[in-house]
Amino acid sequence: MCMRIVSIAHPCFPSGQKRESRALGFKQLAIALRERCMDAIQQGGGKTFLHLSFGIYLLSVLPLSYSIIRHMALTVNREYGFVDGFKASKDWIWKFVRECGLRSRKVTSFVTTRNLRSRQEVEDAANAFVAEVRAEMARYPRSAFCNIDQCGITREVVSQRTLAPLGVKQVHRVVQSVASLTHSYTVVPVLYADGTLGEKLFVILPEPKVRFPQSGHWSAPNLCVVAGTSHIMRKDQVPPFFSQCVMAGSVQPLTIALLDSWPGFKDHDNILSGVPEGRQLKVMTIPPGATALCQPLDVYFFRLLKRLIRRIHGDVIHIKPDFNIFSRDNILKVLSQSYRQFCAPRFRRCFQYSWFAAGYTESHPGPFVTPTDFAFNEVPVDCVCQGTESCSSQAFVRCCWCEKHLCFDCFIVLNHTC
Repeated sequence: MCMRIVSIAHPCFPSGQKRESRALGFKQLAIALRERCMDAIQQGGGKTFLHLSFGIYLLSVLPLSYSIIRHMALTVNREYGFVDGFKASKDWIWKFVRECGLRSRKVTSFVTTRNLRSRQEVEDAANAFVAEVRAEMARYPRSAFCNIDQCGITREVVSQRTLAPLGVKQVHRVVQSVASLTHSYTVVPVLYADGTLGEKLFVILPEPKVRFPQSGHWSAPNLCVVAGTSHIMRKDQVPPFFSQCVMAGSVQPLTIALLDSWPGFKDHDNILSGVPEGRQLKVMTIPPGATALCQPLDVYFFRLLKRLIRRIHGDVIHIKPDFNIFSRDNILKVLSQSYRQFCAPRFRRCFQYSWFAAGYTESHPGPFVTPTDFAFNEVPVDCVCQGTESCSSQAFVRCCWCEKHLCFDCFIVLNHTC
């Protein structure tokens, strides 16, 4: 059973006092070394807690290695004189590390001490912003509040895991284009606090000449597609986005938009130029660095969208290998159908949870199902396609609107609507 040590003071003995035994000295040294490790890491300013087996919640952000712990052990013993002739052998250090519950782990991210020390400031700013928005939500209906953000999606979204024979060292996965794994496009959804989505999804596709070919591109009523030098949204694209995707679909006289601190969203005059007469738009800017904490789209929504697209892309290689998912028109076909499924009324609770998880609402929206689970996992898709009477292909998805089981051609290629 693991016992939690709340606080351990550094033992200090008067000079000349004999210790009871060498074993007691090693024990006292281990206790002092544990505190020294914790003190050193606390000075790094971290806030992420790691529960160790000896019961201390250690702040683990500074680099630790066997050599560093050995140096600290020798320093502590020299200061307090716990053990005469202590050498900090490899076996002793290894045993100490194991008893502390420490293991060698891969570093998943790198941060500076400046980032760590400012984390509390970011959290305080995020909490203050959430409180400000909640005060506004007490005055206006939730349908007046929306969150807007950009999301980059690779042209081919693949899973990093696959089934492979046991013991295989190298696991390869076939993709349609290696370049499509590093080239992206951007979508800009509008998520309302009542769980609804904007009528149109704004899409930025990078084009070599910053314009589409004369033949045009595949179009859909729920997409607003523009070309750009890169997949990043430009400042001059902000006004048409608000006029076509935000203000056009909202029935509220006042729309309150939660935006991040991207420079294109900081120019409020540029944003207001896209607001039609007779309509009002209030912009509330999320504090810099706080989007992961209090932006509903970042907190929950984007992972759902990428999950559905990844599921469709993963099935293409088996079901329709000649369907080039990285081509312009096919990207738009998958996006249009995916966004249409997300707009189904059954997912309002799911998207309301995004606002709850970000702290803007007090009550949980209740049980819900995600779009991917409803379309693929909740009910086995084990029948023939129900899209048309003449289609006898194996179904692979369930429509989130009409609940029909559809094949890939009927669902994506023919752009199923109901």
